[in-house]
Amino acid sequence: MDDPGVLRGMGWFTAERGRVYAVAAAAAWLGVLGGLLAALDRGIDRFGQPFGMDFASFWAASRLVLSGMAAEVYVPAVHRLAEAPIVPPAVYEAFFYPPPYLLLCAPLALLPFFGALGMFLGLSWVGFAVALRRAAGSPWAVLAALAYPAGLVNVIAGQNAMLTAGLIGGGLTVMDRRPWLAGLLFGLMAVKPHLALAIPVALVLSGRWTVLCAAAVSGLGVAAASAAVFGWDVWAGFLHGAPLSRAALEQGLVSYDRFQSAFAVARALRAGVGAAYAVQALSVVLAVTAIVRARGRRHECAVIVLAGLLMTPFVLDYDYLVLAFPLVWLLRDWSQRGFPPWGRLMLLVQYLLPVSQFVYAPAHLLWAGAAGFLLWLSRGIE
Repeated sequence: MDDPGVLRGMGWFTAERGRVYAVAAAAAWLGVLGGLLAALDRGIDRFGQPFGMDFASFWAASRLVLSGMAAEVYVPAVHRLAEAPIVPPAVYEAFFYPPPYLLLCAPLALLPFFGALGMFLGLSWVGFAVALRRAAGSPWAVLAALAYPAGLVNVIAGQNAMLTAGLIGGGLTVMDRRPWLAGLLFGLMAVKPHLALAIPVALVLSGRWTVLCAAAVSGLGVAAASAAVFGWDVWAGFLHGAPLSRAALEQGLVSYDRFQSAFAVARALRAGVGAAYAVQALSVVLAVTAIVRARGRRHECAVIVLAGLLMTPFVLDYDYLVLAFPLVWLLRDWSQRGFPPWGRLMLLVQYLLPVSQFVYAPAHLLWAGAAGFLLWLSRGIE
């Protein structure tokens, strides 16, 4: 019997084949991850770095918070010392996040590094899976989406993309049915607000004032909570240390191979900072134009996700995990209404593109794929 969700009515892509593909994708994902873990020596890879090294930034922040030094999280020299038990001496994993993110980080150092990493990734995965299940309407599609290769990029890095993708994708999924819940989820993106730039633009343009108000209440609430818990000094420290994140972007302190934005592509091609910002501005214009065209239409939520990735210059490879939601939304819709020309191929290419980060990261195929996908989707939007 055909599964009642996204796998029904897909012609050559039957429910039975969909189950096989989903299980195969998940098995391949777990096989690669298992192989990587098996190659570690007590959690350390052959380059002398811990698995999930980006997580060291969060774990070190927790060490400082638990020591009563929350504001010092934004002092690089102090934060580096807190990372010392995990990170090699020549490496520094900076902490760029606003104080609301410290509310999540605070308890992490109660566990050893790898135990905290496993708990963080596990809980993030659960939230991501719940949001995907609501978006997809089929457990088999969820299994395939959870095996989306960008998820592996996130796990290897020890990053938070499952959390942010779940908040954005979950909010967009319920936006028109449960506006207050959607606003609550959007407001929680105060932990990483630069990835949610498209959301307030879309809410204002579409007149979704209830969602916008709920998001404002939620966002201001977690900001106030961070000040109440850690003191206002932590906000002063964050604002004082903000130039470091700009330097990381403009000077390539984080490899441009990992950045996936128009700005990063321009800088990787040796454009000056001003020229790169001009290119990024064109990307923003493209994104906002697409949002305007998509207002009230069937694929509006997919456009908002893609636009959000193109609007910020500070977006990395693992952040593209949020594209799992447009993939399942479009698959669900097209499987019921019929696929547009090239629709199946487009979804397959987008699903596989994160593999390029393991093959040849400097190609910036994630950014190119998102830009091309947005243009293609906007051109035929319904």
